Amino acid sequence: MLDALTTLQRVAGDVPQADVIEPFDPEAGEPWELRCDLPGLSADTWQALRDALRHHEHELSPGAPPEVTRADDLGVRLCDWLDGEGLSARMIVGTSDGEQSLDLRRSPRADADIEVLERQLAEALHEAHPSLRLTSDRGHDTVTPVVHRTSGRLGLELYIGPEVWQGLNGDEVLALRRTAVDALASVVHERRLHPTLQLAPDVLWGTRLGGMVLLVWIVAAHVGALPGDEAVATGLSPHPVALGRLLATEGLLHDLEVQVLGTDHDATTEAVRAAGGQRWRGGLPRWVRHEQAWHFCPTWRASADVHTASVVDRLGGTARLVPGLLVGLEEEDAWLLRAHVWGTHALALRVRDAVRDRDVVPAVQDRPPASADPALMAPVFQALGAERVTALQPHEGLPVRPVQQGDRMGLQLSFSAEVVPGAHEVLRALTGLEQAAPWVDWSLPRSGALQAIVWHPGGSSPRVWR
Repeated sequence: MLDALTTLQRVAGDVPQADVIEPFDPEAGEPWELRCDLPGLSADTWQALRDALRHHEHELSPGAPPEVTRADDLGVRLCDWLDGEGLSARMIVGTSDGEQSLDLRRSPRADADIEVLERQLAEALHEAHPSLRLTSDRGHDTVTPVVHRTSGRLGLELYIGPEVWQGLNGDEVLALRRTAVDALASVVHERRLHPTLQLAPDVLWGTRLGGMVLLVWIVAAHVGALPGDEAVATGLSPHPVALGRLLATEGLLHDLEVQVLGTDHDATTEAVRAAGGQRWRGGLPRWVRHEQAWHFCPTWRASADVHTASVVDRLGGTARLVPGLLVGLEEEDAWLLRAHVWGTHALALRVRDAVRDRDVVPAVQDRPPASADPALMAPVFQALGAERVTALQPHEGLPVRPVQQGDRMGLQLSFSAEVVPGAHEVLRALTGLEQAAPWVDWSLPRSGALQAIVWHPGGSSPRVWR
């Protein structure tokens, strides 16, 4: 394993992100493992790595956010494998609520290349077993083009309806499912050198409405991923006014996360020295974007007070403060993906559950409009501008939805899907309001909209999520 790590460093350069995984029970034959994320890996570097690691058992697979990997390592996300001839499909299973489905954007149209492929898939399935028939909203013997909204990965959804499985016992259902995977595997392998449309071998499967779903990925660049965490600005972020207002608000977070970036070890050394004096706790390192590149940076968990901000302010270099452990989400903290947008007066935060592949949102309730709403609504509309205001989806005759959580009152704004690519600009406008609370909740539900809750100042009710 150490030899493999040395080889990896020789070919790929410094890899502080490499994880050395010690076997839990070496006497039972469990192996040592080396795992390393390589964002931006080029084909040439992979070829060199493959040649250099030829004496070690190794695998190249699509990367995943660390929170997804952590969910797998902690056992809160499992896989149910369905083996075929030369290909294994997996079902994602959450230990708390069973089978999970990815957040997909479906298209009602298919180009000429996909139409050729779907005919090939339909023939392969029918030849494998006469009852295996594809269906979609486009008709019989068709597939549904999809995009995984979280990553932007392109794929095809194959659906075999419930009528195929009726009257079969458990063993017959399992055998027919494996036959379907075999048929898909034959097309994946046949197209491995196809000039225009190749298929990746990491297939997903699931059940839906009594039928069977197979999700196969297209080998292509990812497109149209959901807006995520904003890039870290050079210097110290956030704006001191926004941070000060946030720290003065109770009931939102337990601590702060300190993220330190640097091209050398000076800033990290200073952070280590500061961490010892302030009793910061070492956190899990993260990938963050800075100047159009991904950086692997150390993190610490520190107390949510002005002392942490003042220490970070003296570090120099580039560092960012973001919320750490969130009130109401303590148990799920390890597998929550965060997306931050800091403004001059507030923070906009989006939280996504890596197990369920959907956003976690405050559990709000509708309320009647209040006399204080116009005083907040006016600056919100002014900050958004006329074009964005026209993109709002009305709620019961109002341009916004009045909501509350305990004694916290807010306005929920729902924008049409066309606004989603420019979500950060919308949120930056909302986080520049001094009339609102220093916290904006935003989410990207499966409906395709952009939702944001701008809160009135005040309130102390505990945060509850759903």
